[in-house]
Amino acid sequence: MAKNVPLSVRVSEEDAEFIARLQFTGATTPSDKIRAMIGEARRRHEGVQDFEGALSMLEDMLAPVLRRLQNAEMEQRLHSELLSHVAHWLPELVALLLTSFSSTKRLEREHLQDLESELADRVFRLIEDVLRMGITRECRGYDPAVVARRMDPVLELAALARASRQ
Repeated sequence: MAKNVPLSVRVSEEDAEFIARLQFTGATTPSDKIRAMIGEARRRHEGVQDFEGALSMLEDMLAPVLRRLQNAEMEQRLHSELLSHVAHWLPELVALLLTSFSSTKRLEREHLQDLESELADRVFRLIEDVLRMGITRECRGYDPAVVARRMDPVLELAALARASRQ
């Protein structure tokens, strides 16, 4: 077992109040909370070395917000398919970027091309998912027409893109 090293720090009154308000599971004293903050910083630092660790870290960061969203949706008896898709897509995209630029990776042409290809795959999967939501006039959302109202400019761009390729 690793030996604990005592540290002494001075913080401003404002920082002390901030630490007192922080909530970490199982951490009640300022020392417990500082140890928890150090552990969290270590996980963030080490987590960006691989996709799984980065994704886990990002999901943990978003978890409180997503729980509040889910609770609000439950209370209001609403659900947004669009918001749900983006909330799950975004951490994956950011995890991909974080791990692609970790200090252990060499940023050579082949690596950059692979990153671009992977990024394009993820972006176009999201585009396809959103377009599927726009097939009908109403999607499952707080505003059932949120996607449909935005489809015409996208369809126009798609038609122009198709015409330019022919």
